[in-house]
Amino acid sequence: MQLFLFPYAGGSSRSFHGWPEALSGCCDAIPCDTPCTSRPYIDPPEALTIQDMAIRQAMRLARHPGPFAIFGHSMGALVAFETARHLRRMRARTPRLLILSAHRAPHLPSGHDDLHKLPDADFDARLATYAGTPGEVMQNAELMDLFRPVLRRDFMACETYRLTSEPPLDIPALCLGGTEDPDIPPEALSAWSQHFTHLPGLGLLPGGHFYFRDALPAQVMHIKCALSGLNSGRPDRQNFSQLLRRSPHPTNTDAVDFR
Repeated sequence: MQLFLFPYAGGSSRSFHGWPEALSGCCDAIPCDTPCTSRPYIDPPEALTIQDMAIRQAMRLARHPGPFAIFGHSMGALVAFETARHLRRMRARTPRLLILSAHRAPHLPSGHDDLHKLPDADFDARLATYAGTPGEVMQNAELMDLFRPVLRRDFMACETYRLTSEPPLDIPALCLGGTEDPDIPPEALSAWSQHFTHLPGLGLLPGGHFYFRDALPAQVMHIKCALSGLNSGRPDRQNFSQLLRRSPHPTNTDAVDFR
């Protein structure tokens, strides 16, 4: 099975360096870029909404010949969710699994002022709290001038997104997050259950918003177990717990609930 990896705000396919190798035992992981027509960091970034991104991803995946799953981190989780809904509207093949990482359920408010509207200095200061942009970039004014327009575009897409009412998705889902992410507590991940016919799995790994940077082996265990469970119709919780205990980064298996 192929697993398409959707990036976070300001991210790209390069953000998933090492993932295809780490996941090679269970799937063919394919890092994706945000679909746009402008040349990255050369042209002004094309203005895109989450729906724009999702429609373009759905048009691409509708032509995919075999079964697939989608992983999305932060902004990528929203795009993955809307991509699945758009594929359903198209009556096309939908993902066998959605893995939604580090994003609150789409009906919940953010609880923060819009980041994309802030002046550059304030924008950069808030951005630093997410620990997603490398320090060497944050400390280089020329690099920030290069990256900031794309970051603003992506944050605007997230902050202006509004959920439309549709029936829940009949797709297995796994929601992942970091135990130290102050913006995405476990209850914000659990609330995704409103948008699926079956209760999603919930996995918490050590770390903040970008938990996987220090816990990729544990995250791989979550993903492998979720994908292997598709063959039997539901993930095997006992096997899942055993896998996590063998992980170099064990997590609290009580937080994992596949039903």
